[in-house]
Amino acid sequence: MLDTNILAFCLAQFLLAWGLRNTSVSSYARILIVLLIIPCSLYSVRGSWVKQFPSGVGAEYVIGFILHANSFLNLGKLEPDKTWSNAKKTIWAINSSVGARWEAGFVPAFKKKDPAYIPTRWSLLLERLWGVCWTLSIIWLIRKYRIQATPDDFLSVPNDFLLRLGEVSYREAVIRIQYSIGGYTMQYMSLRACHSLLTCIALLLGQGPEQWPPLFGSLREAYTVRRFYALFWHRLMRKAFTSHAAAFCCNILRMPRNSQITRFFIIAGAFMISAIMHTFAAPGLERCGFWPQCRYYISIILAIALEDVVFGVSKRVMKLASPASKTKSKDASRKVAKAYQGSQEDEEGPSMVLRTFGYAWTAGFHVWAGSMMIYGLWSGCSA
Repeated sequence: MLDTNILAFCLAQFLLAWGLRNTSVSSYARILIVLLIIPCSLYSVRGSWVKQFPSGVGAEYVIGFILHANSFLNLGKLEPDKTWSNAKKTIWAINSSVGARWEAGFVPAFKKKDPAYIPTRWSLLLERLWGVCWTLSIIWLIRKYRIQATPDDFLSVPNDFLLRLGEVSYREAVIRIQYSIGGYTMQYMSLRACHSLLTCIALLLGQGPEQWPPLFGSLREAYTVRRFYALFWHRLMRKAFTSHAAAFCCNILRMPRNSQITRFFIIAGAFMISAIMHTFAAPGLERCGFWPQCRYYISIILAIALEDVVFGVSKRVMKLASPASKTKSKDASRKVAKAYQGSQEDEEGPSMVLRTFGYAWTAGFHVWAGSMMIYGLWSGCSA
């Protein structure tokens, strides 16, 4: 007998595909469809089937589907081309509801040095089959050999981690590093494994290789917190987050479009929407888990703001350098800019010293912020 929780999510996907295929962009039926998708997804995420996916990937996908549905139907107002045949419209609607790209504006190229390169179907199939094997192997190794923490490891530790660095025990330090960096690693491996498996299935069902680009960027680009999320981390939810944040900032708050402050508020709003999504992706822990999630994503926003200030001041100081060192200052300014730009056009990058400092800063931040959230969830949800 089929699990009703799975059927509920299948119904949610059918509703999205049907709405994209059969309703006009101005139809109020699209709002009604999203209102029906919400309870379907909230019911589905409570099923045992989502727990079969490691690191909460299944639950996050189900809750994120709500955001994608509203983004497609009511914010992006997607619709098929009127000149298409009925069969092509149907295929487009199905691909839009279950496809890999999910309208992401920027996805990594298959080859950085040749952005136009598209692998053959069979070469990509073999590559992704290997991806399934090695990612699942690492997940198994992490689960088998990590330190087995007890509730006392989380509940008996004071919260002021940064104020007592000299007193932190070896076990606490290892647990904080393992559960923060290890948590990111598990999330990365789980997403890559699922993405690779779905790629293989889609390729065998006839989809083209160009529809399944790499999910993550290069870790070498992640030498600031902003670049970690802009260039390295996956982009499956980016459009869904930013479209809602932009609608709130520009349509409700009436903030000017394309201004720097508006862009920052959109980034901040996107991270806070992510906090809400991750809260609902842990059914039963919504009330106690909301603040730790919010605090974690607020820390990311503040880290990005701090980086903005530091790099902005650095460039300004270099511009005010003495006229005799103008050329040198300009070159150095370019290096600072490249350390923080959010595009793909970063060939040289900053010096190795700056990169090393950036990697240390980014890793240290994630250890602190990630462990802060984990310890907060334990203390808040164990009461």
